[in-house]
Amino acid sequence: MGKKFMVKFYSYLREKYSSHSGGEEVIIIDNDGDYTIEDLKKQYDFIPGEIGCVILNKQMAEDDAIIQDGNLVEIFPFFGGG
Repeated sequence: MGKKFMVKFYSYLREKYSSHSGGEEVIIIDNDGDYTIEDLKKQYDFIPGEIGCVILNKQMAEDDAIIQDGNLVEIFPFFGGG
């Protein structure tokens, strides 16, 4: 049985990557086995430098973090101000 987790994109990433899944605000991914943040990045083929931070269950996540069943992954672009 696969594990399901949620992915939510923010800012322009939502428009760019949620369209792959019908434009849903939160995308449900069903996967078997260990699945890391790095695997997720490869699946969506992000442009280098496009992601500012990845939050896994309200905590910053490194690429080697394993995504568990029921987790929420939030992906933010770089942003700035001045």
